[in-house]
Amino acid sequence: MQLKKSFLSAIFCFALLLAGCSKHQSSVSYPRIFRAWSGIEDTIFKGNETENYAKHDLCFGSISGLLGLEWQLDDSIKYEGLATKISEKNLQAATDRKAELLKLNPRMLLLATIEYRDAYYGSGKDSEKVDFPPDSPFWLRDSSNNVVIGWAEDTNVDGVIDRKDDTPWGLADFTNEKFQDILADKALAVKNTGLFEGIFLDWWKERGATAYDIMEPGSGPVLSDILELAARINILKKIREKTGNDFLILVNANYDTIPLSAPYVNGAFMECYRDDFMHGYTTEEIHKMETSLAWHERNLKKPVINCLEGWRVVQKYDDDPKTRFAERNNEENKRSMRMITSLGLTHSDGYVLFSDPNELPCGDHLHNWYDFWDAQLGSPVSPKSVKYENTDGLYIREFDNGWVVYNNSGSEKEITLPGKATGLTSRLSGTRHRLPNLDGEIYLRN
Repeated sequence: MQLKKSFLSAIFCFALLLAGCSKHQSSVSYPRIFRAWSGIEDTIFKGNETENYAKHDLCFGSISGLLGLEWQLDDSIKYEGLATKISEKNLQAATDRKAELLKLNPRMLLLATIEYRDAYYGSGKDSEKVDFPPDSPFWLRDSSNNVVIGWAEDTNVDGVIDRKDDTPWGLADFTNEKFQDILADKALAVKNTGLFEGIFLDWWKERGATAYDIMEPGSGPVLSDILELAARINILKKIREKTGNDFLILVNANYDTIPLSAPYVNGAFMECYRDDFMHGYTTEEIHKMETSLAWHERNLKKPVINCLEGWRVVQKYDDDPKTRFAERNNEENKRSMRMITSLGLTHSDGYVLFSDPNELPCGDHLHNWYDFWDAQLGSPVSPKSVKYENTDGLYIREFDNGWVVYNNSGSEKEITLPGKATGLTSRLSGTRHRLPNLDGEIYLRN
């Protein structure tokens, strides 16, 4: 009886995998919204967490955060960073959860995060949850033999990054080939569950070293650019060797293009950060979004799953969810959301998100859900990155059920559509419409 149950479970997992591998190639309706670790904060407190997830067409996060799975630990493997098998303890519950999510949203893709650059070394009461033993060769250390800090966040909202409380992540030595083999085995374990369509790799750069001590930024990188780049490409090759060509790989490239990674990578997560999170994007930053996204669409491995994320403007720095909810819905941020969404729709066949900046003392990438994202555009029927009447910065794209226009031209523009349509935001119907600068609009056919 147990053998029969296991066989049926394996068949079901295989069916889910086949469905996942085909659905990102099928015709889908746009816009497509993705989830980066954190969800929709304006509905998450209503207790409908599964529907929160299912509104997104692509989600990435830890195996625990996505489906409640755990890495298998035992007497021989006591640290999560060294584990290469996924525990069967919650496998049936995870299978049921994936089926429930697909019932609500058959298009959904799940990508599991594989941590290669950072490793948890804990702080305070969490120190027992470290990813590697204290003496592990997989920690990256400075000249004083201290573990190099990977990143930090002002968790206690005092405006100061404190080494003891705000820096629980250290840098892993991903140039170590034994560690690279572990990463590839982790990716294979994720694939073998049949519950994930791919993996996500954070902090992905081909120019400039990212391995630095955030508490002492003047000290310079611990690894050289050349070492880091060679290690990253080697990691991709090893993962592809283990998982094959049909398994999706998404990497966080920010604004950068990644020509050496392109043969192995299906998508770039463009986490478009701003140093000044209390003001909007500059013209140069927006132009960089356009050019990099268009490059990724042309050059990455098919099927391409690029994810463009813009950050809102912050007016009040605090940890109050009511403040965040209200600020996300002010006119400036709604306009910026429309700009980012329409940029993604006119320049890619991928996914978009508009969320909080990482600098806030709360979960990163929390966001509201906007009515703008509920538009039923259908599939694109015209090419990407097409200028309207050859006007620089003004782009238009036709979909089954209407048009999307994106304006970064420097001034308000008037457009004439081929047929009557109603602006989703303006509510105005007709063929002629006006669109402000740094804005975007969806026009649905009447």
